Amino acid sequence: MIKKNRPKLGIYRKSRDVQVVETLWRYRVLRESTLHSFCFPTVIHRRKVQARLKKLRDEGYIGRPPSTIVHRDANDNYDPPYWVERLGVEEVLDGHPIDDEQKERLRVVKNLTNWKPHRLRHVLDVSDIRACLEQAVEQTPGVHLVAWYDEHDQHDRNPVLQAKVKIPYGETGRERSFTLCADACFVLENESGDKQDLFFVEIDEGTESGKKRWRDKVLAYIAYLKQGFERDFEFNGRDFRVLTVTRSRRGKEQGKRKEGLLKATFNVSGRGEFLFATFDQVMPEGMVTGDFFLTRGIWQRAREEDIKQKKEFVLYNELFV
Repeated sequence: MIKKNRPKLGIYRKSRDVQVVETLWRYRVLRESTLHSFCFPTVIHRRKVQARLKKLRDEGYIGRPPSTIVHRDANDNYDPPYWVERLGVEEVLDGHPIDDEQKERLRVVKNLTNWKPHRLRHVLDVSDIRACLEQAVEQTPGVHLVAWYDEHDQHDRNPVLQAKVKIPYGETGRERSFTLCADACFVLENESGDKQDLFFVEIDEGTESGKKRWRDKVLAYIAYLKQGFERDFEFNGRDFRVLTVTRSRRGKEQGKRKEGLLKATFNVSGRGEFLFATFDQVMPEGMVTGDFFLTRGIWQRAREEDIKQKKEFVLYNELFV
């Protein structure tokens, strides 16, 4: 009996299917709603998207947790995560062998899918923010995304995981070592390429608000700004900013959490370099969109007058100044 070769996805499937596989490989893991926004923007009915994803899953190109593991979005809708399987990676590579770096990336993806729901949810939140940023950059003239790093990049390529600083130890005047590990960071560049801005990203789900851990992290960012962060980044800029986005199952709690972080940041001398928004502001409909991240007034600074007035800023107006 002659064994037939498996048909290539790119030849026998729609270009949209190829886009799904390539998008998952680039992001590692994404919510179903995010895939819908990215790869099926003109499809209104969610069931059609689910049917197409099921087809790819049944054929072994992408994966998803068992239905017994419930993953829900902020509106309590079923919103499972998806990832790319090895067969899908082979499709992306178009016949080229999988090298050691790609094997490591696959290993990271497999580890993510075995995590507990709250940890996986955090990774999915980071991916959603990245997706909103990338769509915002595409929609905004004169702005380019130069680089994106997150906490799951390899250590030797990820400057975020290598930031070790000295921060104050209580009120004793002594200092102690602290390893600064942001959830992500990215660099934006203007159209002429002569100015760049560096941003760190923090996703808060209520684990750090009002606690010593958040205080230490703010102090670490301030110290990193003074202790030579430039050696870890090659970019045309003088400083950086920290974007914190709060998430909760209830919209009102997101706002309260943001207010708590604003005040806690101000109390430890954090100022205009720290900006805050909620997921409801970045993604009002619960779907990935680029309409708000850069060009809408959703960000608040940790400055006393701005906190009192609840003044919100357009991030685009703060770029390259």
